[in-house]
Amino acid sequence: MHRILGAGLALRLLRVAGRRGARLLPGPAGGRAPAADAPPCREAPRGLGPGLLPLLAALAWSSRPAPAEQEQERERQGSGGAAAGDAEAEIIQLLKRAKLCIMKDEPAEAELILHDALRLAYKSDNKKAITYTYDLAEKLFKATMSYLLGGGMQQEDNAIIEISLKLATIYAAQN
Repeated sequence: MHRILGAGLALRLLRVAGRRGARLLPGPAGGRAPAADAPPCREAPRGLGPGLLPLLAALAWSSRPAPAEQEQERERQGSGGAAAGDAEAEIIQLLKRAKLCIMKDEPAEAELILHDALRLAYKSDNKKAITYTYDLAEKLFKATMSYLLGGGMQQEDNAIIEISLKLATIYAAQN
């Protein structure tokens, strides 16, 4: 503050405000405080010369592929690559929603979402998505069946038989 306003003006302003000026650096009593050796704020940090920034910019620019290379890559992938990426993103979204429904104890909604994900996985011929969807459905049906049997439902009940048939269908599709 002393540098901006000047020592005398700054001390008078502090005195008017009812405060004392702090003496951070030791100096002669009543005299002016010695100036601190601080670099100007607009100076580059030491060790980084003025040529470093253009060098870094040149390296970043040269590491990017040329526009012609990007066009060739897009042509190689074709429109099928973009459609497959969209289908995969949709499958992932459906599987996340199904897991969320399972966590919220909404098995009917989770089953419907898993059917949609499985249909999309078969349509895009995504083997990993098919396997993962079957695994999620198997876990869901096993948990539902154990919950129903633990609640006192008989094994001959229609709900248990239906879940058993769904599990048998999953096992048949996986083998």
